[in-house]
Amino acid sequence: MKSVKSVFFLLCSFYSAQAVTHLYINNTSSYTITSLPAKIVLSCDAASLGNNLTCEIYIDINGNRQVDTYDERIYYLNLVDGLGSIYDGDNLENCIPGDDTGRDGFIRTTILCDQNLRAYSRQTWLIRITDQDFSFACAQLHWDIPVASSTVSGCVRDAASAAPLANVLVHFHDVDYPDAARLALTDSVGDFTIALAPGDWQFYTSHPVNKSYRRTDPQNIQLNEAKKLCMNIDVEKYDSFICGFVHFENKSPVENITIAFQNTKTMELFHLRTDEQGRFSLGIEPGRYVMTVSQYFSRFTGNHYWPEGFYARPAVDTLIVKGGQTLDKNIAFTAYPAFIRGRCVLGEMPLADALVQGIAVDPATREQKLFQTFSKSDGSFLLGVFQSHIKSILAQKQGYLAEPLSGFQDISAYEIDAHKNFDFHFKKQTGLMSLSGAVYGQANQALEGVYVAAYNIWEPGPEGHLVTRTNVDGKYFFDIKVEGDWQIGVFKSDAQVQPEMYYKYLSPGLIYNNLNFTVADDKSIDTVKGELMSADFNIMPRFPNPFYKETVIDFVLPKSSHTQVDVLDMDGHELTTLVDHDLSSGYQKVCWDGTDSEGNMFANGVYLCRIISHERTTVLPITLLR
Repeated sequence: MKSVKSVFFLLCSFYSAQAVTHLYINNTSSYTITSLPAKIVLSCDAASLGNNLTCEIYIDINGNRQVDTYDERIYYLNLVDGLGSIYDGDNLENCIPGDDTGRDGFIRTTILCDQNLRAYSRQTWLIRITDQDFSFACAQLHWDIPVASSTVSGCVRDAASAAPLANVLVHFHDVDYPDAARLALTDSVGDFTIALAPGDWQFYTSHPVNKSYRRTDPQNIQLNEAKKLCMNIDVEKYDSFICGFVHFENKSPVENITIAFQNTKTMELFHLRTDEQGRFSLGIEPGRYVMTVSQYFSRFTGNHYWPEGFYARPAVDTLIVKGGQTLDKNIAFTAYPAFIRGRCVLGEMPLADALVQGIAVDPATREQKLFQTFSKSDGSFLLGVFQSHIKSILAQKQGYLAEPLSGFQDISAYEIDAHKNFDFHFKKQTGLMSLSGAVYGQANQALEGVYVAAYNIWEPGPEGHLVTRTNVDGKYFFDIKVEGDWQIGVFKSDAQVQPEMYYKYLSPGLIYNNLNFTVADDKSIDTVKGELMSADFNIMPRFPNPFYKETVIDFVLPKSSHTQVDVLDMDGHELTTLVDHDLSSGYQKVCWDGTDSEGNMFANGVYLCRIISHERTTVLPITLLR
């Protein structure tokens, strides 16, 4: 078991609140760390007992003091108001953090910043706590640690004018230990200083804010003990640019629209957003690019804004960029003439952020036209379409399966005009890894409503910290998405739990059952260690889906079997075969890059992936968007 970051939580509750309205670090909204180790005490109001809250820490890349698409998340924690920390008595550092007060209202959290959680240069971190009602509050954490004995400092400059460049990321990777990565950020005058251990390092720059500059090629440096290395980094502007104006039909600008460009040779993807005047400018290498402006690509790059009821013209276009050329490309947003309505629900609850797609097929060329939108917080969706025959409507969301799985077929113009509703009913998709068990009392009775937590310290996202409650039979279940070391524990206030913690390693295709806990005063009670098993035949929804470069089809075979994986068109005609041979039992992964067996690229659209194995046939849709 790897050592766990020293993160300790002390949470206190004083009053009940309706939403998160403020967040303080050591009783101030802006705090500076000048030495290590340092404890930062986060305090905020919570919504209600039992509510789920997320605590996230971001590096403020562009210096605007608010979390946006440029910022990089480096830390994540899932808190439940009333769920206390879970400790292993044999190793108190292996703590699953939580709310130790067990009361409603004000939350107070202490985080230890040490060598496992720190900045190596002057930076500002943004800490954001969000309640399940989407209310949130932010605070600023500044780093101003005295310069270490071994440092690299310098200035990032424009190669032609020598002008300093702000908001440039300088990446450092240890040559001998590639996972040891450090990040410096240039200040307003282009300067940076970073503390590094002696050794061989590789560095390069990237430019998340100013898209006019090239990323520098990796270079090596050697840093000796107590050495201070000074260097300037000159970066070059691109020679070729794609510029344009995004506007509504009345010529008013459309700001904050994501525009994506994919190089058809390297498959590298570039993206940027329009400014307040609706304009954009992207430095780029000469070549052939596919430009895409769609609501899905906006979501894919972290931008949730899209004018409802509008589509971009052109939504997809192929551009040839020559050396030294500035190519102008304007984009107009036009209102859809018709809409398809419906809802996405999970049981009786609305399901937000489900991707809903309509597919129209040209009867002459068989080319597809895709229409896309996302369900809202109330589960409803409004899918803009042209007033023509729609071959199919599909809905999907990662981790869920929609019913009907094949969607709704052959939607007539009459049904569209009549405002017929098309509702999708979702259910949770069981993954390729899981943890499960039960919680019992001393008399072996099932305990309902007990909190159980699963924690992966190395996963800085929501899939690394899971919380559930036992059902009426005392059972719990975790659908695990992240491979690695997991801690599983039970929180029961004022009670002894045996065992105090399980430590399990999971990889795709493996599941642990019977990770049972007993709530009792007697520490001598025997407990099982859990049962390791291989998953039954199971197929995960493709990820990413839609995809632009490559998608992965994951599945588990309970025993060795001849397996065939095909890609079909929407009419069920076979287009290409990805697998047609015997596969061993266990986890399998098949990749598809959107081409046939001869390397010819498929057109954008929805395709069907058919898997035949172990006397079973499964067909799932895959969307290709370039």
